[in-house]
Amino acid sequence: MGSGKVRAICVFGVLGVAAGGCSKGPHSGAVTPYNTVQASATATSPVAASPAVTTTDLEPTALVSAPSASTRRVTSFTPSSGSDPSQPVTTQDAFIEFGEETEVHDVEAEPDAELLFVVEADGTFRVLDTSGERPALLRAFSLFPEALGRERSLGKLTVIRPDLALLPTQGTGFEGVALFDPSEARSSDDVTWFDVGALSATWPAGATNSQGIDVGQRPLLLTEVSGATVVGDTVFLCAANLDADGDHNPGVVLALRLDAAARRLEPRALIRTSAFNPTGLTRIGDLLFVTNTGSFGQTGASVDVIDVRSARRLDSIEFPERLADGRVPDPFGPLVVQPGGRSAYVGSLQQSRVYTVDLQARAFVKAVALPSAATQNSTRGLTLSQDGATLFAANTAAGAVNAIDVDSEQVTQVAARNPDEGKVQDFVIQPTRDGGEAVLAVVNDVPSDAQKKPGVRSSLDQVQLPERAAATLPR
Repeated sequence: MGSGKVRAICVFGVLGVAAGGCSKGPHSGAVTPYNTVQASATATSPVAASPAVTTTDLEPTALVSAPSASTRRVTSFTPSSGSDPSQPVTTQDAFIEFGEETEVHDVEAEPDAELLFVVEADGTFRVLDTSGERPALLRAFSLFPEALGRERSLGKLTVIRPDLALLPTQGTGFEGVALFDPSEARSSDDVTWFDVGALSATWPAGATNSQGIDVGQRPLLLTEVSGATVVGDTVFLCAANLDADGDHNPGVVLALRLDAAARRLEPRALIRTSAFNPTGLTRIGDLLFVTNTGSFGQTGASVDVIDVRSARRLDSIEFPERLADGRVPDPFGPLVVQPGGRSAYVGSLQQSRVYTVDLQARAFVKAVALPSAATQNSTRGLTLSQDGATLFAANTAAGAVNAIDVDSEQVTQVAARNPDEGKVQDFVIQPTRDGGEAVLAVVNDVPSDAQKKPGVRSSLDQVQLPERAAATLPR
């Protein structure tokens, strides 16, 4: 569904506080005593918004008081002596001290520092020190009072500053966002979790879900919170709104005013996305770029442009309905932005490819196919080298890291594992002593016969990239 066919929805009738804060997440099956509030909505022009939601003060505010973490640069992960510098050096199982029978959900490196933040699927948070020969565990704790079951999951971890991180949560009784200091938190008591599960939106008649069914004129609960960021006193969340039948209701970006002292979130604006299934938020200055994947890659995709000051959708970058090979584009997750902010890249939900968009022209540019022999693909974990010349992308179906030369679009595959030894899910780039860069690849689904530690299905693998690639693969 293109942006030209969908009209923005803005909040006009907020009846009260829609989300309350708590220091701990609810137990499974518990009923949390939050006031239920509906956010009534009215169709307007694509860029219209209620004046009541305008934000004037967007300077960063400290939500917690804690000393900043180390800012020393990483100077480790060098190849062993005698290694051929023209060949990739791979160290499997560089770190394996993860939880049993769970997997790494997300990983983020503190910029210009030696800390690595890891979230596991059961809600365990680990802080790793990367200043030595191999990553070392500093501390581990559960972000929530109890381990998350299969009915509950997590969105994208976003580290705003060394002392502030946001983590969306998903599931019945668990739709919300957690705020905490990743460098200092030591237990769930140090995490503030906000419940947004009581929020609902009522759309005008004619608003349809991903199956074309009219879902207007009745309250629809917001579900599947996948991305979050904070600007000043405003928390922005995106919700994909998957219903009980597995269909997508209209996606939204929700702007909530944060009252840190009272631990409350108050609704400010509700913005309808131009396509179904928003899966990522990326902030660049005063703009938010919202990745709309489409309903499981079967409906139209786009990237919305939202002004954070007015909480209005200004524009949409529409993806083509079909690519040259007949496939439907399905961008997934937040954008990875080139230095200078002109171009950005995003992976694919179900394909082995990377999409490029021009942020200045606000236009889709191209899709770059990555080599893969797998039938089921998903391109995740995108990140750029420090100079912006190389884009790295992980394909979860293959045990490889793809290094893409941004100028030539040549793709070099660096093997981390054989595909039957686990799936590369994500990775981070760390600078090395010799001025190069090393990749720490997150590997999940490690089978029992390949586990270095029984029951542990995830590991960090170290891949030292050579200065010159031994071979390149055409795009």
